[in-house]
Amino acid sequence: MSEAGDILIRNLNAISFNSFGKIIYDGFRQGVDSVYGGNAVVKEMEIREKTARKFVCSADSPVTLDIVHGIAILCVSFMPSNGDIQMFLLDKTVCLNPGVYYCVLAFYDTCQIKSCMLEKCHLKEMAAPREFTPLGIYPRVEVKKIHTLFYQEKEKGFIFKGEKHDFWEFTYVDRGNLYNIVDEKGYMLTQGEAMFYGKGQYHIQWSDAEESICFVTITFDMDFEEASFLTDRKFALDFEMRELISKIIQESGNNSYYSDDLVLCYLKELIIKLVRSEKFENTINRQETQVKFKIENSIVAKCIEYIQNNISRKLSVSDIAKSIPISQSYLSTIFKKHMDMTLVDYMNNYRLEKSKEMIRKGEYNITQIADFLGYASVHYFSTQFKLKYGISPRSYAKSVKR
Repeated sequence: MSEAGDILIRNLNAISFNSFGKIIYDGFRQGVDSVYGGNAVVKEMEIREKTARKFVCSADSPVTLDIVHGIAILCVSFMPSNGDIQMFLLDKTVCLNPGVYYCVLAFYDTCQIKSCMLEKCHLKEMAAPREFTPLGIYPRVEVKKIHTLFYQEKEKGFIFKGEKHDFWEFTYVDRGNLYNIVDEKGYMLTQGEAMFYGKGQYHIQWSDAEESICFVTITFDMDFEEASFLTDRKFALDFEMRELISKIIQESGNNSYYSDDLVLCYLKELIIKLVRSEKFENTINRQETQVKFKIENSIVAKCIEYIQNNISRKLSVSDIAKSIPISQSYLSTIFKKHMDMTLVDYMNNYRLEKSKEMIRKGEYNITQIADFLGYASVHYFSTQFKLKYGISPRSYAKSVKR
């Protein structure tokens, strides 16, 4: 999201500009002749302003604009006082409809434009509620440097006595259980879970006495204003996030062009995905009970729709969560809450009900049905079918025919 008052510059084309006017591809002069028929005033003006404050509107005449020199930004609105403003790169001749408010800004130092409107037209002015400036895309999360990156395999009963430092640390558990104390608060990370230690957070780690452990540790410098979304919590990583960690490990050992830059990019992507997931779930949890229930219902409905549309694939909870998108742990929780069964149980039940429907139609044999519904083998399908319904698929097919 951009800051208030900043607007992303849009590409000027016939579709994006349609509600404000039209593009004249024949050029300014031909456009003037075809639109005004000789009863128009043409002006050239130099623009130095870089912030949109005041807008002009011709109530009874189209307004034709074109760039002469430099780079110009065209700001348009139907009601600037409401702050509903769009900005376009003025790189073509445009003809604004009567009633559209506009102003032109210089992208760099200055620009020069041509304008044309009917000689006797009525102009109105309107001030914007605040200053608006063209928005560039700037990073809000910046991973500046990675200090260390290790995949660690520790012996049974591993103990790290603790430390704190002025940089970030990320830990991801690949196998086993990792116990943590962070600023006197305890956490246990299991396989597939991760957490961050923020700047100055004292942390201790150890593992079970009977089990070895494997985990990834990355220490790094980062500029991020919303650090509270990462600290003092653990994250359950979905398949896509775990793939990013695999890419980080793989690329860190790849002595190829720009491998280090890719590692930084993958880590940044991982952090953004984790923050997005956390923000989305926090937004839901802050809603009033009735609104929250509707949102959760909508998520469950999307989940069921995805399962039913993709039942022939080998589905996982991670796949379904990614399609929404939401973390798989959160999805599992609200699905169980609303459906009174786990997501895996629903998928299994739906597959079996779908198999009965397909058997009744008689268009496919048992092997084809098992394959279509994503079962590993026809034998496994038959076993699951009999456990559920007390009869084999072939016996069910015979009974339906009778």
